[in-house]
Amino acid sequence: MKKRYVAKIIVLVVALVMLVSILVACGEVKSAEYDSQGNLIVTLTDGTVLDPIDVNSLHTYGEWRAFGDFYPTCEEKVFYRSCAQCGDVEFKLGSYDDHDFVIETTKATCQVEGKEQRKCTICGKEEEKVLPKVDHEWESVYQFDTTYHWKKCINCTATTTKVEHVVDESGYCTICNGILGDTVGVIYDLSTDGTYAEVIGYEGSAKRVIIASEYNGKPVKSIYSEAFKELAITSVYIPDSVTSIGDEAFFDCSSLSSVTIGNSVTSIGSGAFVYCYSLTSITIPDSVTSIGERAFSDCNSALYSTENSLKYVKANGNPYYLLIGSTNANLSTYNINAQTKHIGDVAFNGCQRLSSITIPDSVTSIGYQAFRDCDSLSSVNYLGTIEQWCGITFG
Repeated sequence: MKKRYVAKIIVLVVALVMLVSILVACGEVKSAEYDSQGNLIVTLTDGTVLDPIDVNSLHTYGEWRAFGDFYPTCEEKVFYRSCAQCGDVEFKLGSYDDHDFVIETTKATCQVEGKEQRKCTICGKEEEKVLPKVDHEWESVYQFDTTYHWKKCINCTATTTKVEHVVDESGYCTICNGILGDTVGVIYDLSTDGTYAEVIGYEGSAKRVIIASEYNGKPVKSIYSEAFKELAITSVYIPDSVTSIGDEAFFDCSSLSSVTIGNSVTSIGSGAFVYCYSLTSITIPDSVTSIGERAFSDCNSALYSTENSLKYVKANGNPYYLLIGSTNANLSTYNINAQTKHIGDVAFNGCQRLSSITIPDSVTSIGYQAFRDCDSLSSVNYLGTIEQWCGITFG
């Protein structure tokens, strides 16, 4: 921007000089002189006086520079700059604005004063300013018990006034989002041997679902096949009592975006979350040892990652958590990512040219018929120990 401005000034100066020269050559100029303010006054032979020209505004000055380095601070320095066209020099005394301060701040809290320390990178001048204590800074997440919720101060033990929960039919508090009950409308039934309960359906209206950990005094251990099939729920909370999620349990729950799976689930059935188009992320507990065929097929594209012609489901912050298939079935070998935890059911189904595969020691389970119809497969290499290989769960 500065170069462009200077260029315009130069053009203007040249134009004015040419104008005066032309007028003089044509005998049009009677006189050209400066007034007391330094403006150029041009008078033509017919008595016409042109508008005053502020010559100072036509200078093309460079950057201000310090005149010597023997002044202790920027405020005491003398600065100068010169015009690139005529060599005219201007001087000025330094001011506070000429400092280039680097600022370090120690944050004030409700307990202690803060501090702002400044140091000029040019002259080294240092300044310090005390920042007064501030009001409490409340945590963004509520603390809660079975009756109340509140927020704590980040910097001290103070809390906001406790307020009673407002619980809706989903079982969540509408204010703090705490889980305080079970969702109305979830249908349970006892297992055939009467030792545990199963979730077999849902007839409620709440979009967010909390599954109970007990029913009639028995632990809820499974979500039955197709229990929530094609329902318009948006989230589901599965407690630690549950050990299995049945086939197509959440089939075509297209609005389902949040799933919390308890730490006791060991198996996720085939097609359990297929066609869950809004599902973008999921956390799968370490207890899971079996993930059925197409358990997470046709979900939101954000749930997947691809690498070296292999497709994975992202989970637990790991983009290569579950290997579910190949994007090119015509290769003779594939490189499985070293972070892969599970190889899903029929993951390499139909890869007839596959001749060798190397399995990293991160893998803890290999699904049912993972290499079905891989007629050319003759070599399987495992990068872990014999003990680790024996610990892998096979479908």
